[in-house]
Amino acid sequence: MTKVICFGSQKGGVGKSTLTMLVSSYLQASGKRVFVLDADFPQHSIQKIRNQEVSNIESDPVLNAAFTERGVAMSEVQTATIPEGAGMVPMLKKANLYDYIFIDLPGTLNVDGLSKLAVAMDYFITPMEMDPKTFASGCESLLMYQKMNPTLKMGLVWNRTKSSESRTLMDGINQYLSTDMPFVTRLKTVLPDTVSLKRGSSSIYPCAEKPLLELMDELFGSDGFIG
Repeated sequence: MTKVICFGSQKGGVGKSTLTMLVSSYLQASGKRVFVLDADFPQHSIQKIRNQEVSNIESDPVLNAAFTERGVAMSEVQTATIPEGAGMVPMLKKANLYDYIFIDLPGTLNVDGLSKLAVAMDYFITPMEMDPKTFASGCESLLMYQKMNPTLKMGLVWNRTKSSESRTLMDGINQYLSTDMPFVTRLKTVLPDTVSLKRGSSSIYPCAEKPLLELMDELFGSDGFIG
């Protein structure tokens, strides 16, 4: 049964597209059937990265041979507006052609068709940073999506954390969520702000950095949030 997943927040620059690529590429490389809907109009950053990566493979015989020998197909990436995606995702989900569909969205919540698209989602995960603005935007996004789809399973993952940052805000937000937003699952994995994770974000190649492997297990393990 196809599962539809979105890493989302109305706050830009918190790692929505990066997490979508890191997670979807790892799943595709592990043999899952993955479709990525890049509905982040007009940027379509995932599609742009895919186009560049395909161009690099096609123009380099050695890289092309290595990719062919690897024997793993690329995940399918397609661009769309939100209204287009709202019509497309339910049909793809019903057809059960993919194990996972990932949706990459713009930050704004005031877009036609978003409520219909939200109803087609199964999981909505908000990347959170230790920043008051990110906290406010992330919580507002969770509340809005919960209102649009009360059956939506909602999660929060701490992303781009720096070792020098005080965990006071993180602790405060975790406490707030446990008392005021109990429908949100707080993932235990904390993703650090590292160059290796940023460089590892690809629409094709899987990243094997330890924090990502921990997140994958927490999300898709036998007792994972998504399973």
